[in-house]
Amino acid sequence: MRKPETEQLYADEFRVFLENRYAVLLRFGYLLTGDLAEAEELLDSVLANARRHWHFVRYAGAEVHVRKRLLTLALASWWRVLLGSRRKKYAPPRAEVTAPDDETAAMWQRLAGLPRLQRAILVLQYDENLPLPGISEIVGLPPKRITRLATEALHRLETA
Repeated sequence: MRKPETEQLYADEFRVFLENRYAVLLRFGYLLTGDLAEAEELLDSVLANARRHWHFVRYAGAEVHVRKRLLTLALASWWRVLLGSRRKKYAPPRAEVTAPDDETAAMWQRLAGLPRLQRAILVLQYDENLPLPGISEIVGLPPKRITRLATEALHRLETA
C-alpha cells in the first residue's frame, strides 16, 4: 500500500496532465472515431485506466501510453459493449466547437470512410505532426508498413 503523500502526489500529477492534455487527446479520439460522444467515452475509459495505474504510466510516458490505448480501443469493436453508457469522470467543461466549412466537412466525411487504422495513421501524421518513428511506436507496426498504409489511405482519399 502506498503512503497517502504518494497518492496525493500521483493525484496532483494526473490532474495537471489532464488539464494540459485533455483537449489534445479528445481531438485525437475524435479524429480516430469521427464521433465526439464516442471519443469522450473512449477517452474517459482510457483516462480512468491511466489514473488507476498512474504510478507506472507516469514513468512509461503518459501521453504515449494514453494515445496507444486510445488507438487500440478505437480499432477494437468490443470496447463499446464493455463500456456501455456511463457518467464521465474526467471530462472538463466543454469548449466551444465551431462548425466546419463545406470543404472541411467534405474532407472529414472522406476521412471517416477510411479503415480505422489508415485513418489513425493519417491523423498521427498530418494532424499530430508525428514523425514516422513516433507513429510506429504508437501504432505498433514497422515504419515500412506505416508508409504503405499511409500511401494507400492517401490514394483512397484522392479517388473518393
